[in-house]
Amino acid sequence: MKNGARRRKLRTAYGASVIMFVTLLGLMVLPMLAIFAFEVSRSVLATQMLKNVTDAAALAAVATIASADIKDPALAHQNAKKVALNLYKQNTVLGHLLTDSAISATKDGTPNALQSQLYFEFLDPITKQPVPEGDPNGRVVRLTASYGMVPAFGQYLGLAKQTIRASSHGAVPQIDVVVCFDVSGSIDDETKITLVKRQWDDALQTILYKTPTSTTTNHGSIRSIVLPPATGTSFNAAFPMALNSVGRGMVFSEKIARDKNAKGMRSYSILPEEGQPPGNFSGAPTFDGTHPGMFTDLVVNLDGNDTFGGITTKGGYSFPDIATMVEASRGNLETEALKTASKADKSVTVAAKTGYQAEYFKEASLHLQPIQDAKDAVAIFCQIINNNADAHFGLVAFDHMVGTSPTDGENRATFDDSYGGTVKIPVPLIALDKSDNATKYNDVLNAMPQLVAKGSTNIGLAVKTAVDQLKTNGRVNAVKAVILFTDGQPTAGGPLSNDYFQNARKAAEEAQKAGVAVYTIGLATNPALIPNQTAILNDTNSNPSTGGIAAISGQGATFHQVTDSKKLREAFQKVARHLVQLVQEQYNDAPD
Repeated sequence: MKNGARRRKLRTAYGASVIMFVTLLGLMVLPMLAIFAFEVSRSVLATQMLKNVTDAAALAAVATIASADIKDPALAHQNAKKVALNLYKQNTVLGHLLTDSAISATKDGTPNALQSQLYFEFLDPITKQPVPEGDPNGRVVRLTASYGMVPAFGQYLGLAKQTIRASSHGAVPQIDVVVCFDVSGSIDDETKITLVKRQWDDALQTILYKTPTSTTTNHGSIRSIVLPPATGTSFNAAFPMALNSVGRGMVFSEKIARDKNAKGMRSYSILPEEGQPPGNFSGAPTFDGTHPGMFTDLVVNLDGNDTFGGITTKGGYSFPDIATMVEASRGNLETEALKTASKADKSVTVAAKTGYQAEYFKEASLHLQPIQDAKDAVAIFCQIINNNADAHFGLVAFDHMVGTSPTDGENRATFDDSYGGTVKIPVPLIALDKSDNATKYNDVLNAMPQLVAKGSTNIGLAVKTAVDQLKTNGRVNAVKAVILFTDGQPTAGGPLSNDYFQNARKAAEEAQKAGVAVYTIGLATNPALIPNQTAILNDTNSNPSTGGIAAISGQGATFHQVTDSKKLREAFQKVARHLVQLVQEQYNDAPD
């Protein structure tokens, strides 16, 4: 009995000891486990907060790239890093401001406690591989952030500072864009020109460059001379010139000559002109015409002024006066022999020099307005989109027709009975291509310089052609858009309707059904054009019978109207910014 009682007593004491030990152990271990669990949860929370901040910074970086009016990708990348870092610094992780953050040269940064480091990479959207900073293919931003997290109670467990990391990608979507560029006859109506009557004076033994008379003026913009309707004039400053359509008291000498079945003032024959003296030169046909508004030559004022005051080009060719421009345009200053044969040696002071004619036409092309400002704006738009997005391009040049290939065009004689022949006036079509790296960027830029004014304006045909390109050749995941630029309103119809305006609206309906936004940019240098242009291009009325192309097409398309061609660049920039919607997409699985 005594032994049993003793054993029970020992068991009771042992059990109490075990309970006490377990209790003491619990009082020590459980708080440690709780602290550990807390620190783990806190680390997960910090990592998620760091990820959110990194996401925002990556998107800020790509937003800077996408919306910048910058053609230099190196500068665009530098600005993107700066903006991303500034935004990053304004955020917190676990209540601690990230103001001490800095850019790191390595992905595996080890920042000090409560500090952060950012590592930037720029990826090619096709290969998804990093490229050097400043590479134009670096259109995706990958940002890796490192943060020195300090445990709240970890010191009690011997836990030191730990580095947590997060990685994010910022990217713009793929963009397939087709530019519809209006090359109808009115697109050079703001060009500054001078009309001249080139005539031999037998008494003075020299060529005179007389001023023909009209109901307006003989120099200044084409519009100020011709005073055309709101839709403009087909009378042009460059081939095809359609000089017989000038009107307003002016008449081209060759028209009078043909009407009278006689040789004209321009030359013995219409083409070639090189080496030909004025048509009334002694011994030449004597037809001189009696019309007070007769002119023999049109020249572009190479200084861009209403009244030409002289210019020396960068190529070293001197054009001190109208006489020099007239003779250079005719090819009479290429050699001294041509200069003498044409009698230009009696009126022009500059020395003959090979290339004078080419230099005149090159300089003249740069002063054709508003078409030159429009070309520049399109080129910059394409450069920005190409640098800042995964973009593929197409071009539809249009007047009353559209081309079918990059080399397509129309016979010059169709528009210019004075300068006919088999020369083709370009109306290029640069087809969209869905193949990888087939951006067609350079093709579009190379096609722009050859565009010249001619014909009427079939907006509906141009938009339909562009939409068909996007439907057939667009990439599956790309944002699809048409950029329609015109300086007028529809003046030709078909194929969807013979009514010019309804033809354009029906094309916009096709765009809407295809999910294609049609952004419209209207240039209205003539105030009388504004009501009709607004009615057909606007983004506020989506009624398919009365609305605007941008509104009918939907998809967030916008309309921009400008009255000064110098502001076209700004309009195209706005479209570029609107096009580039920011996303975080397939690049999240890009290889490290």
